Amino acid sequence: MITEIFKEPIFQIKLNENLDALIEFSNKLKKGRIKSNVGGFQSEDLALNLPELKSLNNEILKHGDNLIREHLAIEKNIYINNLWLNKNYYKDYNEQHVHLNCVLSGVFYIKTNKQSGDLQFFRNNMLDIWVPDHNIKNFNHYNSTSWAFKPEDNYLFLFPAWLNHSVKPNLSQEERISISFNISIEK
Repeated sequence: MITEIFKEPIFQIKLNENLDALIEFSNKLKKGRIKSNVGGFQSEDLALNLPELKSLNNEILKHGDNLIREHLAIEKNIYINNLWLNKNYYKDYNEQHVHLNCVLSGVFYIKTNKQSGDLQFFRNNMLDIWVPDHNIKNFNHYNSTSWAFKPEDNYLFLFPAWLNHSVKPNLSQEERISISFNISIEK
């Protein structure tokens, strides 16, 4: 008998947001900051009540509530802590990091292509020290030290905030545009 322990849920779903309107909105943002981004543009936290973000915020809360209740077994209400926009240009990326003071994090992709850089997650233990990758014949959920997802336009990803993640370099000449956010549970 095998008992699978310490699973990490990554939720992904295709939405139906107005991407043209969100791209137009992204072009108006000027004030930025540096956090995990290496190059590119990351906006300051955006006001959660902006009309351009209303539909997306509703989708984030709906799917975040589902993930919290069904997979993490938390029976509390949730809210979006903060939300910001990212633009990554040629060779820009986001370093490996986690998000503090929240329970879920996520990203919504507005503009991508096949070379715009994968969303990558990392195992939170030191498996690679005991079993280096060169010893593994076929990678799977038990022996992989990282897992990557290819971003696509209009896709929402939700994941535990404690899960190490990064975004690989954008190897396209087109910008990658996304909105990232954090979700907390009410006390």
